[in-house]
Amino acid sequence: MLLLTDLANIGLGPRFIAALVLRLGSAAAVFVVAIALRRSPALIRRHDIITGVEAMLVFSCGLAALLQPDPAGLANMGMGLLIFAMFVIVPNRIEHVVMLTTVAATLWVVATAVTRHLPGQSVGGMCVSFAAAVAVGVVTANLIGATRRREFAASLASKLVTGRLRAEITQREKAELELVHRANTDPLTKIGNRRHFEEQAGAEFRRSQRSHEPLSLMIIDVDHFKWINDTHGHPVGDDVLRQLSSLLDEHVRRVDSVGRLGGEEFAVLMPGADRARAEEAAERLRAHVSSLALDLPSGIVRLTVSIGVTECDVWTEDLAVGLARADEALYRAKADGRDRVVLA
Repeated sequence: MLLLTDLANIGLGPRFIAALVLRLGSAAAVFVVAIALRRSPALIRRHDIITGVEAMLVFSCGLAALLQPDPAGLANMGMGLLIFAMFVIVPNRIEHVVMLTTVAATLWVVATAVTRHLPGQSVGGMCVSFAAAVAVGVVTANLIGATRRREFAASLASKLVTGRLRAEITQREKAELELVHRANTDPLTKIGNRRHFEEQAGAEFRRSQRSHEPLSLMIIDVDHFKWINDTHGHPVGDDVLRQLSSLLDEHVRRVDSVGRLGGEEFAVLMPGADRARAEEAAERLRAHVSSLALDLPSGIVRLTVSIGVTECDVWTEDLAVGLARADEALYRAKADGRDRVVLA
C-alpha cells in the first residue's frame, strides 16, 4: 500500500527505486525477526536485535517520506503515528523506544527543515507535535504494561489455584480408589473379599443371561487347617492362606473371579465353563496343591484341598443358591476323605 502511494506521488524513477528498497528492506527485516521469534521466543530478550529492527523500520519510513515531493503534511502525521505505534506495539521496552523515537524525531525535524527550508515556527510546531506523540506513547505504554501485568498476575493466580485444585482432586481420587480397594480386598490374602466376590458374581450372572453362556462355581477349603494352626501356629496358618491365594491367582483364567469367603474357604467363579470344564479345572488345581511342599519358617508343610463344583442356572437361581449347592458338594468331599473334587 505504501509503495502504491509512493508510485502515485513520485512516479517511476530513481526516487521510487530508493523508496522501494527502503520499504522492502524494512519489511524483510521484520519478517525475518518474526520467524526467528516464533522458532526461538528467547530472542525477545535480545534488545539489540529488536531495537535494531525497530530503528530500521522507523528510519526507512522516514527516509521514504523524505523522498516524497512534499513530506511536511501527511508525512509528519505518519511519523507521529509511527512514533505512537512503537510504544503500543512494544509496551514493555519503554526506555529503548523513548531513545529510539526521540532520535528519530530529531533527525526527522532536522532533515525536513534542511531539505524543505522550513521556517522556525513550523520547526517548533513539529517538535511540539512529536514531543506530544512521545508523551502520549509513554503514558499509553505504561497503561498497557500495567494492564498486562495485572492480567499476567491474574492468569498466574488462576493457574496456581487450578493446579492446587487438580492436585486435591488427584489426591481425593487416589484416596477414594484406596478406600474402594481396601473395601474390596481381603487384608490377609490381598485377593477379593466376600463382598467384592458377590458383586463380581452378580455382574457375571447378568452377563451370562445375555450371552447364554454357562457359568460354574467352585468352593475350595484347606484340609486340616485347624491342625495346621494348632501344630505350627497361627502365623504359619496365615502364610498357608497367603500362598494358596497366590496359587489361585496364578492358576485361574483372567476372566475368572477369585474371592475369600472366610476362614480357609475360597471361591472361584468361572464364566463360560460348563460342569465338565469346571470339574477338570478343579482337579488340576487340587493336584497342583497336593504336589506342593511349602517351605515355611516352622518347616515343610504339605497341603491338600477339597473342592466342591457346581454349574449355576443363571435363569432360575442366584449366587446364594449356587454357593449353597457347591458348599454341599464340598462337605461331601470332606466326608469322603478330603483331597478330592466332588461335582454337585
